[in-house]
Amino acid sequence: MYRLSCTVVGFVSLLVVVGCTQPQASPPTPAAPAAFNPGTLNPNAPPETAQFGQLVGQWTIRDENRQPDGSWVEGAGAEWNWYYVLDGYAVQDDWIAPIPNAPDGGPSMQYGTNLRIYNPQAQQWEMAWTSSTGPSIATFTATQEGDSLVMLGIFAAGRPNRITFFDITENTFEWKLEIQQQDESWQEMYRIHGTRK
Repeated sequence: MYRLSCTVVGFVSLLVVVGCTQPQASPPTPAAPAAFNPGTLNPNAPPETAQFGQLVGQWTIRDENRQPDGSWVEGAGAEWNWYYVLDGYAVQDDWIAPIPNAPDGGPSMQYGTNLRIYNPQAQQWEMAWTSSTGPSIATFTATQEGDSLVMLGIFAAGRPNRITFFDITENTFEWKLEIQQQDESWQEMYRIHGTRK
């Protein structure tokens, strides 16, 4: 009995020593970022869905802001990622500014998203924008005018805004924000130059 007890004690001691000397497990390796998935246009979606659908993909943005003296100053840039959502019936885009890991990143960082759906009955786009720096959700409508896409809504400065996508090619596009002035004229306030990644 004494011998058995010693054996058991020795075995338990061995387990304790082995348990204490085993190397600790390494922390799990962080998962790699998910690959960009642009989705696909649903063949049953309104054909007009391809109007904004032509922008589906990833874009690098160079931007410019109009100053009070009328001059233009280059901004910090952004990434703008577009993809099909809602089973290919809508287009969503994510705005990340400035470009991630840019040296000027910080308090001015803005994350935003648009959801864009074509309304066949109204023959126009219905869309909503929200961002990490905005006080509320802004809504817009849009129509195609020639080769341009023109959005109308109230957003910046609390006055009517007109946003135009124009000179759209497979790998580039131009964009401008105009704000209606007291005399009802339109003044361009912000410009975007997009290049496909």
